[in-house]
Amino acid sequence: MTSALRYLYKGTTPRKSERMLIEEIANAEVPALVTEDKIETALQYMEDWKVSHLPVVERNRYIGLLDESALVGLEGNHIKVSEFELLDVSVDPKQHLFEAIRVMTDYKLSLLPVVDNAQMFIGEIQPSGIMACLADLSAVREDGSVIVLEMADVDYSLSDIGRHVEENDAKIYSAFVSRLGGGRMIEVTLKINRDNIRGVIQTLQRHEYKIKAFYDAPSYEADIRNRYEELMRYLNI
Repeated sequence: MTSALRYLYKGTTPRKSERMLIEEIANAEVPALVTEDKIETALQYMEDWKVSHLPVVERNRYIGLLDESALVGLEGNHIKVSEFELLDVSVDPKQHLFEAIRVMTDYKLSLLPVVDNAQMFIGEIQPSGIMACLADLSAVREDGSVIVLEMADVDYSLSDIGRHVEENDAKIYSAFVSRLGGGRMIEVTLKINRDNIRGVIQTLQRHEYKIKAFYDAPSYEADIRNRYEELMRYLNI
């Protein structure tokens, strides 16, 4: 990834649903191929499920991931899936959602197989499922406003920022940190549980925080929900 992105949970030990383990969001909606399947079957599955990758299994043991690009121009030749070189890529069900995002981004996957330590196929993760979970992680569905700060990474302290926010009887729902370019500057995006955040902004400015942008509710809520719904429609949710 080009930027270092982290989710920072503020509170007590997270419940299971807040840990976002891969096993909690994996499913087996898209049919897996077996080694004896022909490429015509693979291409039909890809068309039906709007994906460009499919897991290949043998007696539910994961063999690899088939890439649509390897099949281009070969349809009608009745070639078996076993004759193609498969991608050796998968994630463990006990890993965090962020590992799935990293792998899917690195390999540019439309679907990511979930495989246990015994190489047994559990299911898969698709971008739509990841986006829905990220919406929960970042409190997109929660009422509130957003503040974006810019600072040097050595100056970043979530506890200090949280203390200034709480001086205004507000709370941080979630915080994302992304690095700007390859330097030492970072951008901190805060989701705040208040519609009116002018007092929070004034307090942060008084402590010499650079406010890069802010979005008051309800205009922010309407905009972000519209964008989220558009994205879900695009992903066929």
